[in-house]
Amino acid sequence: MREQVSDVPPSPPGGEKDTHSMDGHPQASEPDARDHGTAVQAPITGESHSGEPSPEKLQRVVVSALKEGLRAEDLAGLREYLSLSDDQDELSVQFHVLEQVRALESDDDRRDILDTEQRAVPDTSNVGGTDETREADVSYLGRLNVQHMADETQSLVAVMQAGDLHQRRAAVRRLTEVLKETRSVKSKDLRRAVGAIIECRDVEIAYELAQARALLSGPVGRRVHQEEEHFRSICVRVELGVAGYWEGTSLREPVLGLAADDRALLLLRMRDAPDTIAVHVCALVESSSLLTYEARLSLVESLRYCGDPRLVPSLATLLSDKDEDLVRAAVKSLGRIEDPRVVDILRTGYPGVVRDRVRAAYAGALGMWRVRTGRPFLVDMLDRSSGALLQDVVEALAHAGTQEDAPKLMEFLETEEAPLALSAIRTIGALADGRALKPMRRLHAQSKTSSGKATIEEAIAAITSRMELRGEEPGMVEPAEEVDEVEPEPFGVRAHWDVFVGHCYLLFGMTQRALRRYQSAAARRPRWAAPWMSVAFVHIRAHRLGAALAAIRRAVEENRREVERSLIAITTTARTFLRRAEELQSEGRMDVAQGLVAEVQTLDLRSAPGALRVALARKQEELRRQTA
Repeated sequence: MREQVSDVPPSPPGGEKDTHSMDGHPQASEPDARDHGTAVQAPITGESHSGEPSPEKLQRVVVSALKEGLRAEDLAGLREYLSLSDDQDELSVQFHVLEQVRALESDDDRRDILDTEQRAVPDTSNVGGTDETREADVSYLGRLNVQHMADETQSLVAVMQAGDLHQRRAAVRRLTEVLKETRSVKSKDLRRAVGAIIECRDVEIAYELAQARALLSGPVGRRVHQEEEHFRSICVRVELGVAGYWEGTSLREPVLGLAADDRALLLLRMRDAPDTIAVHVCALVESSSLLTYEARLSLVESLRYCGDPRLVPSLATLLSDKDEDLVRAAVKSLGRIEDPRVVDILRTGYPGVVRDRVRAAYAGALGMWRVRTGRPFLVDMLDRSSGALLQDVVEALAHAGTQEDAPKLMEFLETEEAPLALSAIRTIGALADGRALKPMRRLHAQSKTSSGKATIEEAIAAITSRMELRGEEPGMVEPAEEVDEVEPEPFGVRAHWDVFVGHCYLLFGMTQRALRRYQSAAARRPRWAAPWMSVAFVHIRAHRLGAALAAIRRAVEENRREVERSLIAITTTARTFLRRAEELQSEGRMDVAQGLVAEVQTLDLRSAPGALRVALARKQEELRRQTA
C-alpha cells in the first residue's frame, strides 16, 4: 500500500519560511522558472545519503501537490506550484499538469491524480441492474448481475445477443476468459464461443469484441493485430500533433484532421488511448472557441461508442448547454460509459428537461442503466409525435422500454419511412418479445434490401436468444394459425363462447382449431388469463413445456391475481416451471433453470400444494449448490 502523505508539501530545506494561501496551497516566495517539459523540483524534507532529494519522496510530494491543486476551486495554488503566470488559462494549466503526471513512474499515482474528485469508489456490483427493474422483469435475464456472469458458454452467447448493454459487454468479457481457458473448456463450447464472437457485428460492444478476437488464430486474429498496430501508430501521430497544437507550433487540430476511418478507429478505442489524447479531446468537448460549432457537434456525436470514463466530466458540462443537438449527443455518449457517476448525472438532469427530443435522449440513456423513469413519457409520445421526434422515441424505447411496448412498435414495421421501420425492428429485437417473431419473418420475406434483411435477422436472433434464456422454445409462442383481427368486447360474451368451443374442439383432438379459438378469446377480452392458461394446458399435454411457459407468462401478464387465486392455474404454473427447470438442468443449463425457479417464486404460491412449494425450495437449493 502506498504511504500516505500530507496534502500540503513540507517546508523546503535551508530553513526558508514558506507561506500558504488560505486554502492551503504552498506559495513559494521566489519560484524558479521551469519549462513544462521538465520534472517539478518540489520542496523536499527527506534527502538521500548523498545530499540529493530522495526520488521516492520527490514523487510523493509531486503527487500530493498536484492532487491538492486539482481539488481547489480555483487554480491559483496550482499555478503557483508550477511557477506559471496568472494569465495562463485553465487548459494550459491542465497541459502542464499532464506533463508532470507523465513524468511519474507509478501507474497508481497517475490514476490518483487524474481522479480529481477524490471520491470513494461506489459499489458497482449491481451495474446494469436495479430493484425497480427486477420487479419489472423477474426472469433469468432480468435478474442477471453482470458481476456474476454464468460460466456456461451457451448462456453467455445468448446473453451477448439478447442482454442489455452492460450484460452484453460482461458476456463478451467472460467469453474472452473462456478463450483463454481452452484446456478446461469442451471443444463444442469453444467452437460455439468462437463462432459467436466472429459473427457478432454489434458496434456497441465492438471494443470488447476486438479484445476477444485478438485471442483467435487465423485471419480474424491477424486482422485485429493489424488494427491494433494501426491504432498505435495513429496515437503516436496524434500525440505529436497535440504537443505542437498546444505549444502553438501547429494550427492544425490533430484529431479532426485525421482521415474519417482513422478518426473513427481512434475514438472507438479511446479507452486505450494515452492520457494526452484524452485530455485534448476533453478540452475540445468543453471549449466552444477551439472548434466551429459543426466540428464540435461532430466530435461529440463521434464519441457515442467510445465508452471512456475519462470523458465523463467534460460530457457532463455539455448538459447545461443551450444547443439541443449538443445536449442530445452528450447524453447518448454518457449513457454508454460504464462509470457509476453517469447514472447519478442523468438522474439529476432528467427532471429539469423540457425539450421533447432531449427528454427522449435522457430516457434512453437512463434505460441503459435500467432506470426506466422516462418510459411513460416515451410510450405517450408514440401516439403524439412524428418525424425526427418519433424516430428518437422509438430508438430510446430500445433501452427504456419493456416487452409490453412491442405490440405498439409492431405498427411501425409496415411504415413507408425506411429509417423509422429499421429503428422499430432494432427496438423490437432489443425488447425481444416472442410475439414479434411471425411479423418479423413475414417482413423478412417481403424485404427487398440486403440491409433490411440483415437488420431483421439480427432482431430475430436476439428474440430467440431471449426466449432461450427464459426457458421458452423459439418459434412456438403462437403455434396456431393467424387469428383474424377481432374487436375487443366490453363484456366478453363472445370470448366465453370461444373458450367453450375451444374446449369442445380439444375433446375431439382438434388441437389447432382449439388454439385458434383460445387466442381469439384472448383478443376479444383483454385482462383475462383463462384463454392463455387454456393454451398452456394444450402445450403441457403435448409435452411442449417451453411453449407452455410462454403462454403462462402471457396469462400472468394479463391478470396476475386471477392466476394466483385459481388453484388449478397456480398449481399448473408452479409445476410447469419446476418441470421445465428439471429439463434444462438435465441439459446442463443450470443458470436458466435457476432463473426459472427464482421467477416462479415471485408469485403468490400460497394456493399451491405444500409439496410443490417444498419441491421448488429444494430445487432452488440444489441448483444453488451446483452453480456455486
